[in-house]
Amino acid sequence: MASINVPNFTLNNGKKMPGVGMGCWMGEPGGGEAVEIMCKNALKVGYRHFDTASGYGMVIRPFSEAGC
Repeated sequence: MASINVPNFTLNNGKKMPGVGMGCWMGEPGGGEAVEIMCKNALKVGYRHFDTASGYGMVIRPFSEAGC
């Protein structure tokens, strides 16, 4: 798979954040398993910026399993 350069933005605390992120909204509150699968796949292909909220379902698990 080819990679592309994504611009980073420097936050006020000096940390860098990718300019392209993945929205985790699946169209209904508590998307659960579908959100978890989507996030795991996104991590595998290189996403590092995720827009999440507690109502989206199980979004914490894939990140903790990946060591994030």
